[in-house]
Amino acid sequence: ALGYITDSVPFAVQRRGKETFVTVSVGRTFQVYNCGKLTLVLVGPQLAGSIRCLAAKGDLTFAGVGHDIVECKRMHRSGLYRSPPIGSSNSSKVLSMLVMGDMLLSLEEVPLQPGKSGGRLVVWRIGQHDKPMNCVSLPEGFVPTCMAHPDTYLNKVVVGSSSGQMVLLNFVTGMLLYTFSGFKSAVRSVTSSPALDVVGLALADGRAVLYNLKYDEAVASFANAAGVGLGDTLIGGAEGAPQVPVGGNVGGSMGCTALSFRTGAGVPLMAAAGGAGVITVWNLEERRLHAVVKDAHDAPVVCLHFFAGEPLLMSSGADNALKHWVFDNMADAAPRLLRFRSGHAAPPTVVAHYGEGGLRLLAAGSDRAFRVFSTIQDQQSRELSQKHVGRKAKKLKVKEADLKLGRVIALDAGTVRERDWCNVITAHEGESAAFVWRLQHFTLGEHELRPPTPVVLPSASGRGATNQTKLEEVTGGRIGAAATAVCLSPCGNFGMVGSASGRLDRYNMQSGLHRGCYGRPHPNPTDIPNSLVPPGQKPIVSAHMGPVVGVAVDSCNRLMVSCGLDKVLRIWDFKAMKVLHEVQLPSSPCRMALHPGSCLVAVASGDTHGITVYDIEANGRLVRRFTGHEDRVTSLQLSADCRWLLSASMDGTLRVWDVPAAQCLQVLRLGPPVTSLSLSPSLDMLATTHINRRGIYLWSNQAVFSDPSLFVHSSKPVDVTLPSVSASASELQQQQQQLQQLSGQKRGRGGTGGVTIAGMAKGEGNDHKDSIADNGSSSSSDDEEGTGRKRKVGDGAVDGAASAGASSGASTSTGATGVEAEGASSDEDEGYAGGEGYAGAGSSSSSEEMEEDAGSAAEEQKRHPVTGAPEPLAPEMVTLSLLPRAQWQSLMHLEAIKARNKPLQPPKKPEAAPFFLPTTPSLAPNPVFTPLEEQQRQQAQQEQEQLEEAAANNVGNAAEELSKVMHTLKSGGGANAKGAPPGGVTTFVWLLRAGSDAGDFASFMAHARGLSAAALDREVRALQILALAEEDEMEAAGMMSSRGSKGTSEGVGASSEALRDVAALLDCLDQQLAAGTNFEFCQALLQLVLQVHGDAVVQQPLLRSTAQRLLGHLKPVWGRLDTLMQDVRCMVGYFGNLQ
Repeated sequence: ALGYITDSVPFAVQRRGKETFVTVSVGRTFQVYNCGKLTLVLVGPQLAGSIRCLAAKGDLTFAGVGHDIVECKRMHRSGLYRSPPIGSSNSSKVLSMLVMGDMLLSLEEVPLQPGKSGGRLVVWRIGQHDKPMNCVSLPEGFVPTCMAHPDTYLNKVVVGSSSGQMVLLNFVTGMLLYTFSGFKSAVRSVTSSPALDVVGLALADGRAVLYNLKYDEAVASFANAAGVGLGDTLIGGAEGAPQVPVGGNVGGSMGCTALSFRTGAGVPLMAAAGGAGVITVWNLEERRLHAVVKDAHDAPVVCLHFFAGEPLLMSSGADNALKHWVFDNMADAAPRLLRFRSGHAAPPTVVAHYGEGGLRLLAAGSDRAFRVFSTIQDQQSRELSQKHVGRKAKKLKVKEADLKLGRVIALDAGTVRERDWCNVITAHEGESAAFVWRLQHFTLGEHELRPPTPVVLPSASGRGATNQTKLEEVTGGRIGAAATAVCLSPCGNFGMVGSASGRLDRYNMQSGLHRGCYGRPHPNPTDIPNSLVPPGQKPIVSAHMGPVVGVAVDSCNRLMVSCGLDKVLRIWDFKAMKVLHEVQLPSSPCRMALHPGSCLVAVASGDTHGITVYDIEANGRLVRRFTGHEDRVTSLQLSADCRWLLSASMDGTLRVWDVPAAQCLQVLRLGPPVTSLSLSPSLDMLATTHINRRGIYLWSNQAVFSDPSLFVHSSKPVDVTLPSVSASASELQQQQQQLQQLSGQKRGRGGTGGVTIAGMAKGEGNDHKDSIADNGSSSSSDDEEGTGRKRKVGDGAVDGAASAGASSGASTSTGATGVEAEGASSDEDEGYAGGEGYAGAGSSSSSEEMEEDAGSAAEEQKRHPVTGAPEPLAPEMVTLSLLPRAQWQSLMHLEAIKARNKPLQPPKKPEAAPFFLPTTPSLAPNPVFTPLEEQQRQQAQQEQEQLEEAAANNVGNAAEELSKVMHTLKSGGGANAKGAPPGGVTTFVWLLRAGSDAGDFASFMAHARGLSAAALDREVRALQILALAEEDEMEAAGMMSSRGSKGTSEGVGASSEALRDVAALLDCLDQQLAAGTNFEFCQALLQLVLQVHGDAVVQQPLLRSTAQRLLGHLKPVWGRLDTLMQDVRCMVGYFGNLQ
């Protein structure tokens, strides 16, 4: 899912080389950010449950899930540390973890008896998953909350408790060394300080205490370190102050939850934070408050960390934000926000695709933030500015959230005028005006779309207030009501705003000026005094008698449609601003969606929960009626091709309707009800928002990425869960099997195809169990082919490069894909190179159909068993070799590559003598150096002796070796007894000749596909063809057809052998091109052969005839391709001239 940054689990920081990385928890998975620019570099696998704590060491990440610790190496699970059972059951909870060298410490809370709990410290050796090294039980009644390792305390940790007590443990020997006096408040955090023997304690009553472990006494105490009430009145925490229950909300409203100490040069500072979302900075030398960061987070602060030796503080909060604060000025000024990554702090309620490709999403939620998300790169996601809200809040001494616009209830956007003026329009809860945004600058526009107040004429009688109200009623409706619906014209010049009073206005988007009001003719115009009607206008009433539910304009700016709670659908002339037709609806509408191209409008009923489709070009004729929802419809949309209608309801289902066939394609139960949905213009991705979910969930359309015949057309709900940030290959396979078992129904007959948009299938229950073996080893495999950004949903785990094929994107679950996270960023470190993936699982109707589907999928991916090349899908289709592009492109440009890589200057011989000089063995005490001439003479003599010895051995074995070759050739092969090519012949030539004799070049093509471009060039150039006499040519042609039975002839020399080899190579290319396989590789190899042996092909009749046959196969292929290219070129030119 998009938009998840962090949650209420403390992060883990580690330094790797020159880079610092932070690991944060996101529900059931984790994400790793590079602290340099807060770029996402890695997303972990999906775990069995929610993560409770984190720790990191090198490539390993440790996540506490329930009573177990899952070990992950980068993005794959590598082991499981299962906590030792307590009695007959194991119901312990991992609270905190700490990495100490090659040991992992786990602090757990264990139940002793009903109503009472205790604790223990489990010590693991990293990499040994079977059993722990040591298990230290804590005193009875001691419920642990946190732990820390004091500097210089070898093999010792300090553990705090919910009762305020602290103990010092030796985790190697398992001994309890000391019990400290403690406090009357729960210890929420223990942090080691730069001073020896001193630790910082964050207490539940809001205090921060510096405690000396050596003398068992408090050094200093800072009241109200949590910063509660610093915005209004200072409330100091003290002993006996209200505490926050352990295990409740993070920090509560009073507790101090996090501490961090600054190291290095400068003023010694301590940062503290708690449940108020305020960060307080304390000067330890002067023991006073240094600075206060108000509204640092909109929720309790979870963790703080000062970077070593830097004036940089990192904070994370439960508001889904990760922030960096820099201390530029060492005066009492507050730190400055340097960089941050944040998502929605509250669940989003509105989402819409932006742009033709649908690569960006616009989303707004209850946190009053308007954000744009990128489905390709997570770094491009950001919040749109509301123009210096922070500066105004600081000046007025109020919260920043109080000055933000209200929750967005409706929005519309267009790309036509993106570079000219504002191109997004929004309606906010409780706001009478609509607001415009300039998405190119990511900021709020300069205009507010508010209707002008009509001026009361002086001749009007009566009171001014009464006349003002009457004047508004006869000029389009009451002014000042909250905006409820907005729309942007396709040309991008006009914006329409509907209000709760039924008023419907039109504005110019460039100037923000009011350009008219849509209204109905007044039923009794004669009863209206002329003094209340402006000159030249006729009295009109509001467009609707109740709040406007929806408004939309067709693609040509001819017709506009609106509906309201008065149960009427009205069709307007867009330019004349007059009512053309009215359609009485069966009940009050709650949602409306228009397809601008076909002028079909879908209206959802708020009472009957049905959906009706009208054709506004046919005077509002009813064309379709869909029923099935059991509760109020929350979102509605027609696809870009007007083939599908998607609707979501509070009954927790998402239904996909086939508009032409007038039937329901599929019903998906997504768990939490969908509050808003948006299908991309390319129909490939669906974005949804859900109740109590802060992320935006992406689902892939199976009709685009898979075979539509595999879809299950059914009106029965299919249970699926929300897609996650990432998923492993084993999980995806298990999810696919579960969904296939759930949808064990026969495929529906009829209809026009379907769409499966679903998530991870629920198995025999709602909880998805983690697939980790009992022995601690992970069952997830590392053979995922490039886990990227998005995966297809519907036919297994298919991965895209961090794009989409990402991010995209590449990928999550059944018939749908969940996003995760963005692929690896360009700034990723060597230790964290990876990406995340999304995958899916499809559905089938029965076990027999599942086997057929598996067989068809296998046939689609079938490869030749010998060459490994893909088989053609059809006899007349051309199939590529799927080899790396550089492998076959280098064949055509090898000469240019060699020329480019040629050294500019020849290597020079070093003038200085070598450091070590050869010496002659001698009994003399001083070394005797060997002259260079003598050294060269000795080396030449040794080489001559080796050559003579090899020649003598060859004379004895010559007859035997010749008989082996002749026997192999006579038996039809060209290799020796061990299967190797005969002496003097390379494997390339040997396989080529064997394939020519057998008429099958599969083994030769498999060998050629594995050679590099330089090796292929060397083999082709080695086939040297010299001038042959006519009788030699005829004899070579005869031997070409009878090589296997007659053997070699002494009359034909090496040149005739090369002639036959080149002819065999042309035959091989002719066979491959005729079959349509390895098309681009054979084309590149053919170009190389003609470039090297082109003259011989023209001169030799044997090669000339083979080349003519090859040309006969190539002409039709290139003819069809040229015809298609010419057709496309003509169409592009035709449509280009139309503009």
